Amino acid sequence: MKRFLKADDVLSQAKGNWVNILAQICGQELGTAVDNFSGKYTKSSRYFCPVHGGKSGEAFTLFKDADESGGGVCNSCGDFPDGVKLIMWIKGWEFRPTLEAIADALNIDNSSGSLPVMERKKYVPKGPTEKELNDAKRLISKRDQIISGCVPLNHSSALPARRYFARRGLTKLGMLGGQVLFHASLESWVEVKTKNSIEWKSEGYYPAIVSIVRNSNGEVLNIHRTFITEDGYKAGIESPRKMGASIVTCPINGGSIQLTPHARIMGVAEGLETALACREAMELAMHCTGNANLMRSWQPPVGCEIVIIFADNDKSQTGILAAQDLYERLTKLGMTVFIALPLEEDGLENVDWADVLEIHGVEGFPELPELPEVA
Repeated sequence: MKRFLKADDVLSQAKGNWVNILAQICGQELGTAVDNFSGKYTKSSRYFCPVHGGKSGEAFTLFKDADESGGGVCNSCGDFPDGVKLIMWIKGWEFRPTLEAIADALNIDNSSGSLPVMERKKYVPKGPTEKELNDAKRLISKRDQIISGCVPLNHSSALPARRYFARRGLTKLGMLGGQVLFHASLESWVEVKTKNSIEWKSEGYYPAIVSIVRNSNGEVLNIHRTFITEDGYKAGIESPRKMGASIVTCPINGGSIQLTPHARIMGVAEGLETALACREAMELAMHCTGNANLMRSWQPPVGCEIVIIFADNDKSQTGILAAQDLYERLTKLGMTVFIALPLEEDGLENVDWADVLEIHGVEGFPELPELPEVA
C-alpha cells in the first residue's frame, strides 16, 4: 500500500533534526562532515566530496545551520541549500524516494502532523569556549589594526588599486564611503598541510584592496582582502582573494560590503568588481556580499523596500541558485525583488556584470523595471 506523505508535514518535522537524518541516509558518503558536525566551520568537520571525491579530504562541509536547513557545500560542485537537494544530489534520487527516506529516518509511516520520536540524540548548539573568546579578541584587534593602516582609494599611494579596477573598466570609484580601502603592504598567509598537522606559511607582503564587511546595522564584522601587484594585477599567489579569519563573536552571516549609503532601492551582487560595475552603470545604491553563501543570507538595511539582485551566470549555477534563494526569502518578507542575470558570452564559461561592463559598456545593462511608488 502506498504511503501518504505530505511534503510540508515531513519537512517541517525534519527541521532541527537534519544532522541526524543525514547521518542515517548519507552517513557513509558524508563521513566526518556529519560525524564531527558542531555548528561551526572546523577542519575536523570537512570531508571528501560525496560525489566526486577529491584528493584533499576537505572539499565538502555542512552549513553551520545544517541542523535546521540540511544544507552543505562542495568547493567544486557548489551549494545545496537544503537537506532534500543535498540528499537528491548525493544519492541521485528523485524527490519521492528522497521524501520517503527522510520519513523513514523520522519514523513517520504516514503524514499525520504528529511529532516523531527520534532515536538519535539531537544536536544542541554550544556556546563559544574561553579559548574561542580569547581568539576572537585577538582577531578583532588584528582586523582593526589592518583597517587603521589603510588609506582611501583616492589617496596618492592607492594607485595600484585604481590600476586594478581600471583594468576591469571601473574608473568612477571616489572614496566609496571609506568601505573599500587600500593597504600598501599586507602580509598574505597560506595553509600548509603536513602529515601530522596544519601550519600557516607567509606568502610575503603585497599591496591589498581591503573591504569592510558590516551587518545590516552598520557594525564591523570582518574584512575581505584582494592581494594585488604594484601595476594593478592580482598577486601571483595561491588565493589572492581572502576573507578574514572567522571571528566567533562576529559571524558574517547576513553581512556585506556596503559600497554606498542605504536607500529605498538597493542592488546586491556577489563580487566586488561586479557590485562596482552595477553601481557605475545603473547608479544604484549597492552592497557586495563577497560570495554565494553571503548572498543567500544577505540582510537588507532598514528603509530598503526594493531589491535588485545582480546574479552571476556561472556554469555551476551556484550564483543563480543563491540569487533565487535570496529572492524567495525577501519576497516572503513583503519586499519587491528582481533578479538581473547577464546573458552568456562567447568564450566565457562564467559571466558576471563586471564582464558585461568590460565587453559592452553601460549599454549592456538593463533598464530599471517599473518600480512601485512610495506608499
